[in-house]
Amino acid sequence: MKGDNLNIGIKGQVSIRKEGKLIYRKHNEITSDALKIIMMSLAGVPNKPFIDIMVASGDFDDVDLDIFDTEYDPTEGSITFIATAFEGSFDGTLTKLELRSSLLGLSLAIKEPLSIVKDDSTRLQFEWKITITNC
Repeated sequence: MKGDNLNIGIKGQVSIRKEGKLIYRKHNEITSDALKIIMMSLAGVPNKPFIDIMVASGDFDDVDLDIFDTEYDPTEGSITFIATAFEGSFDGTLTKLELRSSLLGLSLAIKEPLSIVKDDSTRLQFEWKITITNC
């Protein structure tokens, strides 16, 4: 409608699967940089997604996990970003996860504290759903 303002909100939810079994699902904190990332993405950058990595942190060196798939649900108004921590990617306790734009060096969302144990022989799959809502 011409002249109307659109009031929107952003919410997120992180799901973690270990060897295919759901072990964690909770809402997350949307960062203050989220609006900047969304505004920059409207301008667009050819052949480069704005949200492209998840950063896993814990009692190991930070690990960048490439987002290898996204799923858009127009009915729900959500995008799910999917990344995997393969066997051997890290060994230890995951305490923090960030959904990031490596292009901008900013985080869209953060989930902490976590306490998820992963050894070198296990695989974790991360699904991070971001939903745009009407306020």
